[in-house]
Amino acid sequence: VASALQDDHASADLSIEVPLRNGGAATVRGELAITFEGVSVRKRVDVAPGGTSVKLDADEFPQLRVRDPRLWWPNGYGEPVLYTMEVVFAEEGAVSDRRRVRFGIREVSYELSLLNEAGQLRRVEFNPARAPGQRVVDVRRQAIRKVPGGWAQSFLPGAEDSPAVRELEDTRLSPHLAIRVNGVRIAVKGGNWGMDDWRKRSSRERLEPYFRLQRDAHMNVIRNWVGQSTQDSLYELADEYG
Repeated sequence: VASALQDDHASADLSIEVPLRNGGAATVRGELAITFEGVSVRKRVDVAPGGTSVKLDADEFPQLRVRDPRLWWPNGYGEPVLYTMEVVFAEEGAVSDRRRVRFGIREVSYELSLLNEAGQLRRVEFNPARAPGQRVVDVRRQAIRKVPGGWAQSFLPGAEDSPAVRELEDTRLSPHLAIRVNGVRIAVKGGNWGMDDWRKRSSRERLEPYFRLQRDAHMNVIRNWVGQSTQDSLYELADEYG
């Protein structure tokens, strides 16, 4: 579940991607139903052998435009509010599978200083939710240039006109990266996690005390070191503890 906030936070457009697997040899026709907090969405779906991924968004289903959303905030900036969604797939009225998903309505964006096509340094806010999957930074060696105060990367050709990019008045090179949540700059504080759980299926009960300690130490980030923790409970606890 991804969310795109209006500038005044008065509403949020949700987009939902649901993977469906079909282990049979014939196409399965059914209905996908999504409900949360009085919102209900239903869509007829044909699932070919192997499977498919179904996307639902506020353009197709206006009820996914949530008014006055209760926002998720990092630890120290507000409550990490979570919604609970139920996703059900039914075939000929019989439930094939269901899943409960907890999600936060939030928007993460990044401040960067990049060179435009004219070679001018521009400070911008990059919001991936406004153009999902689009890349904007040219990381090639020849696109990194010396500027007063250090080195700067460049926009990819045409990327500075992306709806995901908003120019800021600040034109300084540093800080090289600033993270915003719901439009607010966040002082990122945290540390690595992973080696103790490497190649293990660590339980939620084992993990939760460490999340509690990090929250009480006023941290708001866990770096999943080289992706060693893969269980869902790690991300669920991160959502719950901010």
